[in-house]
Amino acid sequence: MVAVSGYEKQDGTKVQAHSRSAPGSGRQLTILGIVVILVWGASQGGIKFSGEMGNSHVKPLPSAPVVPREGGMR
Repeated sequence: MVAVSGYEKQDGTKVQAHSRSAPGSGRQLTILGIVVILVWGASQGGIKFSGEMGNSHVKPLPSAPVVPREGGMR
C-alpha cells in the first residue's frame, strides 16, 4: 500500500491523507488468483492429465473360483 499525504488541488479542493494500491498490483493480484484457481482445480480432480486412471479400454482380469485343498490349511 502506498500512503498519500493530504494535499490541495489546483482548484482549491482539499484532499485528505489516504492509502492506495501500488501501481501494477492489480495485474499481479489477477495473475496470483488465476494460479490459485488452477492449483485448486487440479487438486480437486477438475483437471485430468492423459493416462490418469481413465483407461476404459483395459479389461479386468478374469477371476477363478478358489477351491480349498483336502486336509485344510497347513
